[in-house]
Amino acid sequence: MALILAINPQGRQTAALERLARELPGHELMGADSYAVAMTAVNRRLPDLVLLPPEAEDGQAELIAHLRAVPGGVRTLTFRAPRSDGNLAADASGGFAELIRQCLASGPGRTQLIAAGRAVADWVRGRRTGGMAAAAVSERVRQPAVTAAERAPVRVPAAPVRAAAPVPLPPAPVRAAAAPGPVAAAPAAPPRRPEPAFEPEPIEEPAEEAEPAPSLMSNATAAAREWRDPIVRWLPRVLALAVLIAIVAAGLNYWPKLEADLISGEVALETGPPGSQVFIDGALVGTTPLTAKVARGRHVIEFRSGDMTRTKELVVGAREHLVERVDWTTKATGSLQVESDPAGARVLVDGVLRGKTPLTVEGLSAGPHNVAIENQEGSVRRNVTIADGKTAELSESIFSGTLAVFSPFDIDISEGNQPVRLDDRGRTTISAGPHKLRFQNRSFGYDEVRTVDIKPGETGTLNLVPQTTISITSTPPAEVSIDGAPVGETPIQNRKVNLGTRIVIVKNAAGDERRFSITATSKPVQLDVDFSKPQ
Repeated sequence: MALILAINPQGRQTAALERLARELPGHELMGADSYAVAMTAVNRRLPDLVLLPPEAEDGQAELIAHLRAVPGGVRTLTFRAPRSDGNLAADASGGFAELIRQCLASGPGRTQLIAAGRAVADWVRGRRTGGMAAAAVSERVRQPAVTAAERAPVRVPAAPVRAAAPVPLPPAPVRAAAAPGPVAAAPAAPPRRPEPAFEPEPIEEPAEEAEPAPSLMSNATAAAREWRDPIVRWLPRVLALAVLIAIVAAGLNYWPKLEADLISGEVALETGPPGSQVFIDGALVGTTPLTAKVARGRHVIEFRSGDMTRTKELVVGAREHLVERVDWTTKATGSLQVESDPAGARVLVDGVLRGKTPLTVEGLSAGPHNVAIENQEGSVRRNVTIADGKTAELSESIFSGTLAVFSPFDIDISEGNQPVRLDDRGRTTISAGPHKLRFQNRSFGYDEVRTVDIKPGETGTLNLVPQTTISITSTPPAEVSIDGAPVGETPIQNRKVNLGTRIVIVKNAAGDERRFSITATSKPVQLDVDFSKPQ
């Protein structure tokens, strides 16, 4: 069964390809909606034939070059020109399907064999019809006999030439013939009859004259002999190429599986009792007991049974087999190792004092815990997750930090009942850890509480931009600007402005202008302008 890859951009030839699939039983027809998809398909599985669309598009040249680079090449065939309805030409039903079969049949090394068969078939048709094919084959078969006939007459003049040679005379008559006159001719003896050895050989040509017309079998044998040498010469190469292609195809098909086996490991997961759900890296893979293949590296294994959960971390090597078991009848516990700089800080786990650093807390239940590390310089709070059978580590530095506060007006800061003083640069030294601070300005009615987290030895920055809202109306409508910035036309509703003194200008179409200096406090501001009244 041959694999045919058809490139079908935007699905224009879908109907025709469905028809071809029905007319090519026993072959596998695969479609690709772009040249990029076709290139991926070719790299995954090499097709026997590629059907190209009538119009050249981006990627076609690259695909054809890639196909030519394959050992032995991959045949390509272009779709017939589509009709107005988008399908292939009307004769694609039979003609195009037959053309595909011929392309698949005429693979490397078989072209000469097919041509030889066709030559024999042409000769048979010529013998039946008396056409040129029979004459051509007959001429080729009879050529050696004609050549022999042409050589035979050469031997005929050999005997007369030898018989015409003069017989030698006695010495005396030769000397007497020295006088002038035709003396030597008179006594010349009559010509001697040639010896039988010099008689011409009879030419026997009855076989040529009686040669029957060449038979169909003899012509077929001559044609087969003519094509035998090329076939014998190319057949081993074709077979070697076919074996190579088969090996490459098998490698391409089985390489992904082989590669996965080489770079993956295996984990056997068990629970007591069995039947627990297992998640590997967040994906459900089944229930225990089970064996799963995983890529080499670190993986998070989670076991679930009702409301109970156990989490394990495994590092799997290539081709390594690991076994992990969870016993639900025992409580999952781990430990926590805590260090601080400077040492001697108090350690509280879930609000319970466990000792001072450095410290290792044993027997903590698996799961999340809240850990606080405190000394006179401040405190640090962290959330730590304890894994079954594992020791979590926590190391923190506890030093005072700095808080810098920026505000457009004077601010009073306090924490609980204790005031917090800022220096000339608006900074204060404060212990590390979370702080709940209150910021106030009584003249503007500003009062806000914020929580800030101070890092040991670091400076935290807090920008205070207290705001309120302002609404402005006027008769007639007018343009409004606040602190020189245009904000629109009246009426203006609930526009946010910073607390403090704000300059508001209201100007109507007639050019009348009203200017106001407003102190914006935490309460919303309402401004009504009547141009009919003097300011």
